[in-house]
Amino acid sequence: MRVDAELAERERREASAMLAADVEELQRLWADDFVVTPPDLAPRDKATVLAGVLDGAIAYTSFERIVDQERALGADVVVTVGREIVTPAPGGPGAGTRLLRRFTHVWQRRGDGWQLVARHVVVTGPADE
Repeated sequence: MRVDAELAERERREASAMLAADVEELQRLWADDFVVTPPDLAPRDKATVLAGVLDGAIAYTSFERIVDQERALGADVVVTVGREIVTPAPGGPGAGTRLLRRFTHVWQRRGDGWQLVARHVVVTGPADE
């Protein structure tokens, strides 16, 4: 499988897992040392984000991801950048509002596949404007 096709599948699976709150799938896709800088700019580790998904603090009623570009940094690291159109679930920040976000992902080949090691995401505004 080509790197771009393999990563496109991983991106699709990760977005689907976020929408479905599929913690088991997220555990597989995220590296143990995964770190995310969410829109509030407070970095969080894998355990903290998974706990937020489990307790519903991080939840969505819609989640679409468009990868605009990927760039290989050697054989085992790829950076992807793109857009997400999400609707946070009731109880969360921005609940019920379709938001446009920009993201940057860092994927690393580990073991038998790619794992997400870092994510940065920022809200750029309402998706419908």
